[in-house]
Amino acid sequence: MRQAVRRIRRRPLPGAIHSSCHGPTGASRGSALAVGGRFGGVHLAGRRAVATAGERMNNPLCGARMKSPDKLAVVTGGTKGIGLEFSRRLTRMGYRVVATFRSDEDSANRAAQEMKKGLSVIQSDVSDPDEVARLADLVRTGHGTPQVLVNNAGLNIDRPVLEISDMDWRRVLDTNLSGPFYMTRAFAPHMLEAGGGSIVNIGATTAIRPRLNGANYCSSKAGLLHLTKCLAMELAPSIRVNCLIPGMIDTEEMRTRFRLAEPEHMNSLLDEIPQRRIGSTDEMADALEFLVSAGATYVTGQKLIVDGGQFMW
Repeated sequence: MRQAVRRIRRRPLPGAIHSSCHGPTGASRGSALAVGGRFGGVHLAGRRAVATAGERMNNPLCGARMKSPDKLAVVTGGTKGIGLEFSRRLTRMGYRVVATFRSDEDSANRAAQEMKKGLSVIQSDVSDPDEVARLADLVRTGHGTPQVLVNNAGLNIDRPVLEISDMDWRRVLDTNLSGPFYMTRAFAPHMLEAGGGSIVNIGATTAIRPRLNGANYCSSKAGLLHLTKCLAMELAPSIRVNCLIPGMIDTEEMRTRFRLAEPEHMNSLLDEIPQRRIGSTDEMADALEFLVSAGATYVTGQKLIVDGGQFMW
């Protein structure tokens, strides 16, 4: 059965959206599209979120273990790259998934068609606190309260530091640092009321070791590490908060950006990685699965780096 796709409204922003140093994801501008499968369709009436159909979460949680058979996860930037792999894995784990995207409707539609059951796709800009508030209202009204929140959407605008405009500085910080804050502020109160859950912020190795031409990006991801710790302290013990950091992961964006089709570039990169290979999106999903599972209920405020040993020094 084909999934219903409903166009709502669109206010697109220019610029490429990426998640860390890996596959492109999406933090969106304007809640323009909703895709409903098993959830049913959703739409926006003016600027207020209204759900035409949905399921509510009525089962209580057992602390942060999330034993409910009817589980919900929200993944920002969840329709491309590593974010798409997160959405796939969570659906296989039995979660209903709400995945957000910024502007790539084609990828959103492909993701929706691939995962015909258990996935709802909504266009929303994580850098806009008003849109995040509307997103939270839409999710809560149409689907229930999530037990898992994955703050994955991210933005790269690389420039030498003296060439970074005020707008480019703000856009990167607003997406990569303010976005997870806005999402957590919007969703955590209801997660606490429902019994708890797990929040996973997707960081970057540039938060540990800075690079050239990325002062805005590196600063935003370094800030995200400390935001993770602050959230972990304040939301404990019901909500665990951790930071998952990808190394060199095999995505189309990474292969293009680092020219890995050229043997000399690939070999130069592999010289830095003790495992002598780049990682897979499936391996990132393995790490996410651990962090949101019952096996990690004593893990909070931590960073988990999946990089083949590249950043152990």
